[in-house]
Amino acid sequence: MQWAIAEYERQPHTPELVDRTWQALWQAWGERIDHEFSVPSCDRDTGELAELKEKGNGVLLIPDEITTTPEGLVLLGKIFPEMEVWAVQRSTTIKNEHNRGGCIDIEMSVDAPNINTTTVNLSTKLNAEGRDGQRLAVYIVGSQFSKLLTGRYFDMGGTWSLLLGSRDEGDIVVARFPQDRAGRLFVGWSLSPDLSDSPLGGRSEGRRSYE
Repeated sequence: MQWAIAEYERQPHTPELVDRTWQALWQAWGERIDHEFSVPSCDRDTGELAELKEKGNGVLLIPDEITTTPEGLVLLGKIFPEMEVWAVQRSTTIKNEHNRGGCIDIEMSVDAPNINTTTVNLSTKLNAEGRDGQRLAVYIVGSQFSKLLTGRYFDMGGTWSLLLGSRDEGDIVVARFPQDRAGRLFVGWSLSPDLSDSPLGGRSEGRRSYE
């Protein structure tokens, strides 16, 4: 897996490179739990990948089973047991606003983007941009990818990420990887009073426009 990350960092980003990188990652992650994943292909061309990189976004290739079923979060919990959070240790009540996997681009900043936002403001902004609210499974995969690339999980600097794409019993999910917890994931709800002392941002996910 390390050779794949080294190649990804060294070479210009092409669809073929993205495919090789994610095939290697899902093979390595699947071997941890004796599971074989069907990895989708990159649907962006070289120019689109360059534009995304310039914006600070990266492309994730996520198998459908990770996002379409509650068991997808459980699989991630088994692959990354250090997360130690209820949301990935068993089938949960977390539901997604949309369920497809595939080729998804996300913000790769460690600190949450769209800082000091509200659910209404973030929803309005993403709708105007044609983007979706990020889902918890996408957040986890993106954060693990960030750890391989930079040594840091998402939100290690103290921010929380609002994930409009996932809800638990109707409440919008928020998440962070605290710096002092060695890969442990915290998952809460947007209205929790525990968020009052930490900056709240919001993450998104996008797909290729065919217009």
